[in-house]
Amino acid sequence: MSEEQLCRLPSELVAIGSHTMTHAFLPSIDKQQLREEVAGSRTRLEKLLKRPVNTFSFPYGAFNDSVVEECREAGYERVFTALPVFGVSQPREFVTGRVGTGPMDWPIEFRLKLAGAYRWLPYAFELKRRVKSAIRGGAAKPGALKTAEKRRA
Repeated sequence: MSEEQLCRLPSELVAIGSHTMTHAFLPSIDKQQLREEVAGSRTRLEKLLKRPVNTFSFPYGAFNDSVVEECREAGYERVFTALPVFGVSQPREFVTGRVGTGPMDWPIEFRLKLAGAYRWLPYAFELKRRVKSAIRGGAAKPGALKTAEKRRA
C-alpha cells in the first residue's frame, strides 16, 4: 500500500500495526539496529497516520527474549508471533500466537484453524530443528517448544 492509501484507512475499522523498517530478521541483528527497526517503524507510522500504533508483528515470525524486551521498551501493547497457538488466551498477554489464513484455505481448513487444530506445529518445528541439528552433529538447544510452552502457561 502507498502512504496515501494507508492514511485513508478508517481508524475505527482498521488497526495498523508495525512490522519493522526493513523486514529484518530480528534475532540476528545488533541492539542498536534492533531498536531502529522496532521503535523506528512505530515512530514513523504514528507520524504518518497521526494515531497510536500499539501492535507489532515479527518478520518471518522470528523472535527471542531480547527482541520481545525491545518491543516492550518501544511501548507496544501486544506483539504477534507466527506460532500457531491460541491467540489472546490471557487477556493481558504481550506475546500472542496466530494462525495465518487465506482465501485459498478450504472451508474445513479454516474451521480447523479457528478450532486450534494447528497447535501441535510448534512441537513439530522444534522436533525438526533438533533432528536437523543432530544430523549435522551439533547439540540442539531448546527453543521454540519451550518458548511456546512458557507462553501458554
